[in-house]
Amino acid sequence: MIKKVLYCFFIFVSFSYGEVVKLNKIYLDNLPEDYKEVFREFLISNFSFSDKVETDKKVNLNISWSGISYNVCFDFIEKDKVRKISCFTASTGEDLYEKFFKTLKDFKKSEKSEKNSLLYIKTNEIPSGKKLRILSEKGDILVGYKLFKIGKGNPYISGTVSLDTVTLEKEAAKKLLNLLLKGVKIKEILIIR
Repeated sequence: MIKKVLYCFFIFVSFSYGEVVKLNKIYLDNLPEDYKEVFREFLISNFSFSDKVETDKKVNLNISWSGISYNVCFDFIEKDKVRKISCFTASTGEDLYEKFFKTLKDFKKSEKSEKNSLLYIKTNEIPSGKKLRILSEKGDILVGYKLFKIGKGNPYISGTVSLDTVTLEKEAAKKLLNLLLKGVKIKEILIIR
């Protein structure tokens, strides 16, 4: 009798987590609107979410920038009622990748793969100090303070320097966020002049 109960339980659990959940809406606050598509593609590629399926199970994503961190919340909805809310905070865009995989571990369809990389940036001037950080025009910190060097190469993005900060325009910020959500950790920044 106990074996039958356990068998039924495992069948139920596997059906519950094996089901695709509709990625219903993404809400952004104090962030570039262009991020919405980057987050949508990331979630559909790596987790059991789809925007093309009709089901009673849906998820809404709320992401905001509070001035010091990204605040991310998932509202899991079943039959038009919120059943579960899962949230996390991340101080930089680099931290988002790992925190998404940790929070959504029951929905992942791919394994996370992190790699370190140099980031080549073309800037209007040389930053002051030995470290710099990278922000979007809205002020969210994509990459926290990292050592930088002056060098040559093909720049991945370009930005404007103010003291120890590089500010990126919309397209460059979107491009960098997309790179970070592929598991790339920036180990050092190379400034191209």
